[in-house]
This record gives sequence, structure tokens and C-alpha cells, in this order.
Amino acid sequence: MSPMLVKAAIAGLAKGVAAIVGITLTAILARVLGADEAGLFFLGLSLLMGLSVVFRLGLDDLVLRAMGAEYLSVACQSKLNTGLIWIVLATVPFSLVTFLFADAISVTVFKKPEFAVVLEYCMLALPATSLFMLLASAFQGVHRVVAVVVFQNLGVSVIFLTLFALLFILSPHSATAETAAAFYFFSAVLVLGFGLWLWFRQPQVQFIFPVIKNSEIWESSSKMWLVNAMSVAAPYGGILIAGAYVQSQELAYLVAAQRTASLIAFVLVVVNTVVAPSYSRLWNEGDLPAIKRLAKSSTRAMLLLALPIVIAMVLFSGVIMRFFGAGFESGAGLLVIIAVGQLINVATGSVSFLLNMTGHERDMRNVTMLSGPVTIVCALWFTAMWGVLGAAYAIALGLTLHNLGALWMVRRRLGFYPLG
Repeated sequence: MSPMLVKAAIAGLAKGVAAIVGITLTAILARVLGADEAGLFFLGLSLLMGLSVVFRLGLDDLVLRAMGAEYLSVACQSKLNTGLIWIVLATVPFSLVTFLFADAISVTVFKKPEFAVVLEYCMLALPATSLFMLLASAFQGVHRVVAVVVFQNLGVSVIFLTLFALLFILSPHSATAETAAAFYFFSAVLVLGFGLWLWFRQPQVQFIFPVIKNSEIWESSSKMWLVNAMSVAAPYGGILIAGAYVQSQELAYLVAAQRTASLIAFVLVVVNTVVAPSYSRLWNEGDLPAIKRLAKSSTRAMLLLALPIVIAMVLFSGVIMRFFGAGFESGAGLLVIIAVGQLINVATGSVSFLLNMTGHERDMRNVTMLSGPVTIVCALWFTAMWGVLGAAYAIALGLTLHNLGALWMVRRRLGFYPLG
């Protein structure tokens, strides 16, 4: 078995566990808290995840590409260290200000006064979440696929579920959206501590306090910052906008449907974990034919694996949604809509990574700067007209626009379509 297949198998197993834990977390929270309380927590979590992308300042792909091409060189480590310091300087003041004005934001923006405490804990978790997600990109660059999964989602989910389960066993009535948010904050801090320890204990790794003002890193990361900021429009924009328009109960249905449909993209996430550093290395070596072969073979395999999942979600959407608790079958239509968007996401292949890892960040930026605002406008329009159903349409549309635009740019710059 080739080393890449071994890595793919390991990544698949780790990502599979993470996906199961993620769905289990959503289902447990929905059943224990009820749709209303769960909706508040899911809204806070969506806001946290979206902001963590923005506050990573476009450094994810910069670190991944550098590590993938040069491994643990001093220059790569310097980029990571600079990024970690930048994130601290950006997130801490923002988190404190948002924490202080949580009451006003909950009322004026989301029209949910009861959301304030959840918002406070989620904003306190922002620095830790942004930092360990950047560490995940560094681990991905050096091909430590299990660590990638741990720091992208599995670690926080496992710690959080353990704490929440203990609380429910010892004091069932204490399980609320507020306590869930507090546990999530504590889990994020623990994962960050473990991530820093694991990264800096590697023999070749050292922390040298970097020069904060680094124009070279900023020139590269700033190109991706806008791209990444707009990329949250599809997965999180619809949910956050729905949070201001619909009741917490309907929001819980939407999040459950979105998280379930994300299982379709599971194969894409697994493959990206393995092939993204390879794209960077092959591009540095000038081996475009190898990039083409890798992209096409991986896309065909992903589509074959994803199709049965999509068919099952369309045919048994009501049964699947009922897994999250009584009344959640009302979100069956939401699941079908978002599942179609995720199928297009998989069918186009690793187009975002193909552009970013081959030095075409500007093209990826242009695509995202078009699809992102269009998605946000559609989310506002559709949700105002059709409620939570409109939010689901906006999420699916955002995925479609983003991936078809990136697909066209791959054909234009690299001369091939990943699927074909």
C-alpha cells in the first residue's frame, strides 16, 4: 500500500470518528436541551466558528503551504510563530469588547435577550479556538493527520461531550444553553494548551519571538484574509442571518440539517487533509501532470463515495432528522436542500486547495469576493421571504456559487477540470 493510501486511511478513520462525535454532540444537545435552548447554543457556536475563520487572518493556507513545501524549516516556523502572536493581538481585544456589549448585541442584532450569556462564553472562547485551528494547519502541513482532526474538531467535541454528560448525570436540571457554552469555552482552552504542548515538543521545533511587523507575511496572508472571511458566508452566514429572523427552535432544525448534510463533504475533508500538502510540493517541483492526475483520481473517488450518502439523505430525510429529537422531522426539507449543495461541493473536487496551493490565491480571492457577498444578500432576502427554508436555500446556493467559480478558475489557470 502506498504511503498516500495509508495516510488517507488514517485520515479517513480519524475524520470518521470526528464526524460521528460531531453528529452525536448535536443530537445529544438537541435532545437534552430541547430545540429552543439548543438553538441558542448552536447560534453562539456558529458565530464562534465563523469569527475564528476571520480572525485567523488568512494565515491557515500560508502556514499549510509553507509547511507542505519546506516542512519544519526555520522560515516556516517563523511564519507560524508570527501568526500565533497576530491572532492573540487581534482576538483578545475583540473578545473583551464583545463580551462587554453582549446584552446589547443579543437584543439589537439577534433579537434574543436570552442569548447574551451564551454569546459571552463563545466570545471568550474565540482566542483559543482561532489559535488551535491555526495549529491544525501546521500539523496538516507536516502530514500529522490525526493531530489535524483532533485540533480541527474532535478534541473540543470529546472534552465537551464528557463534561456535558457528567453534568447531565449529576444534575440534569443544570443542563442549559448557558452551561453548554461555559463547557465549550473550558474545552477550547484545554485543547489549545494541549496543542501548544504537542507542537513545541517536536525535536525540530522552537519558538523564537518573531518580529511583529512582518510585511512579507502580511502581503501573503492578507490576500487570503478576505477570501477566508467571505468563505464563511455559505456555512455560517445563513445560520447567523437566520438567527436574527427565525425562532430558536427553527434555528435548531437548520443547524441539525446543516451538520448532517456536512457528512457528505466528509470525503472531501479527508482527501484535502492528505493531498493539499502534495499539491504544494508538486507545484514547487513544476509537476503539473502529477497534480492533474492526483486531482482527477481523488475527485472521482470522492464522488463515488458521496453519492450513496446523498441518496440516503434525500430518501430518508425525515427519519434522519428525527434522530435529533421529537419535532426535528420538520427540518427534513432543509436537509434535502443543503445536501444537494454539498453534493456539488464534492463533485467539483479540491478546487479551493488546488488554487491556493499552486500560488493562485488572487483567483480564489476573486471567486470568493463574488460568491460571498451574493450569498449574504441572498440569505437576507430569502430568509426574510421564506424564513428558515430560505436560509437553507441560501446555504446551498453559496456552496454552489463558490465551488463552480473555483472550478472555472482551475480550468483557466491549470488547464483541467478535476472531474472528468
